[in-house]
Amino acid sequence: MSENEKKASIEADVQRKRDEYIERKKKFEGKAINLSEQILKGIVYEEDYYVRLVNGDVGSITIRPLAEGEVVGLIDDIGLETLENIGKSAFSQKDYDFFWSVVSQSTRLPKDLIKKTFAIGESAMMATRILEISGFTEGTTEEVENF
Repeated sequence: MSENEKKASIEADVQRKRDEYIERKKKFEGKAINLSEQILKGIVYEEDYYVRLVNGDVGSITIRPLAEGEVVGLIDDIGLETLENIGKSAFSQKDYDFFWSVVSQSTRLPKDLIKKTFAIGESAMMATRILEISGFTEGTTEEVENF
């Protein structure tokens, strides 16, 4: 490819990106909130999640979504490479460490308490829901439930 062809290719890519941005702007204009103001005020979203405990009781726990930095930090702390395989095969110890960390971060409950009181599989399902409301996964709760 000649220098002129390379330059033309780059210019075409830049124009395509501009066009994509303009289309996205048109799509969301008037619908989107002013994030600068909202972030400074604090983004608050919570929902109740029903969890089965080891003694057979069912309880309600308030969960909140996690921010990108929180999830990426947990992935790094646990040493996971990706979230891609979670819920698609047998869970490893690292997977469970990640689930417990996600639940703990979201609910502000100590990780040891979660390990000792939740019935088997509950932390995986709750962590999956937390990741869904955080925007990290879509539609994986069913895969985890069917595991």
